[in-house]
Amino acid sequence: MSDERTDQELVVAIRRGETGCFETLYHRHRDFVWRTALRITGGDEHLAMDVSQEAFAWLLQRCRKRLRLTAKLSTFLYPAVRNIALTHLRRTSRESLGEVPERPAPDEPGTSDTLEVLLSRLPDVQREVLLLRFVEDMSLLEIATALEIPTGTVKSRLHHALKAIRRDGGEHSSD
Repeated sequence: MSDERTDQELVVAIRRGETGCFETLYHRHRDFVWRTALRITGGDEHLAMDVSQEAFAWLLQRCRKRLRLTAKLSTFLYPAVRNIALTHLRRTSRESLGEVPERPAPDEPGTSDTLEVLLSRLPDVQREVLLLRFVEDMSLLEIATALEIPTGTVKSRLHHALKAIRRDGGEHSSD
């Protein structure tokens, strides 16, 4: 049986000590947290799992300390997952003496213009906004809130990302 309460109602119930409420939040948001962690960690499943677990531990701690949601829980979770993942990546890169996960070079021979390749050509800030908008279906205001940037900046980054994809995707479409 599914719990139909809102995320905010579940957060209040967690604070009151009701069992099972955090599990409901976890099941509702685990895919979002996993996708976000996997994307930020460059596809490293083990690291994404660590990030996901740490993000939910962080969320549980916040729920117990009077968390008050003023936006969707995913908007609240995104910066936490992002910061945890980046912290893990920095720690990992220091341990591996600066090795960076490889991305295909944009001009490698034989590289097709798949969406993945087009996305890899975008600056990180543009790719992040584009994915939050179209993959995670966040509104411009939710993205601005999650990234702690003005809505105008979100619009600008999204505009430039779409323009670059149209330009780069169109260059090779007639080949």
